[in-house]
Amino acid sequence: MNKLMPRPALQLTWIFAALGIAMPLANAAENAGQIRGGEKTYKQICAQCHEANIGPRITGRGLALPAIRYFVRNGHNAMPAWRPTEISDAELIELADWLQATPPATTGGQP
Repeated sequence: MNKLMPRPALQLTWIFAALGIAMPLANAAENAGQIRGGEKTYKQICAQCHEANIGPRITGRGLALPAIRYFVRNGHNAMPAWRPTEISDAELIELADWLQATPPATTGGQP
């Protein structure tokens, strides 16, 4: 038997180790894509009011997806309700991921 050829168990160990390293990287790339998508949605739809002191600042507040979904779909005070044809559920998920990743605001905007 050739001592340079690894045993099947050792080969499997290396395969699983490689997969264990690759999977978090793939998830990180997917999350980064969601965050970029969320930022795009925020800038295109939300910022016109939430950055102009018309609506409260929503960045840096750690808003969870259920709260975001509720206010977007039902509206609140001056905020209109948005239909799924205007902002999809997938876009809401990306928006929530991006909002969760934004640091707390230090100045400006309504609390």
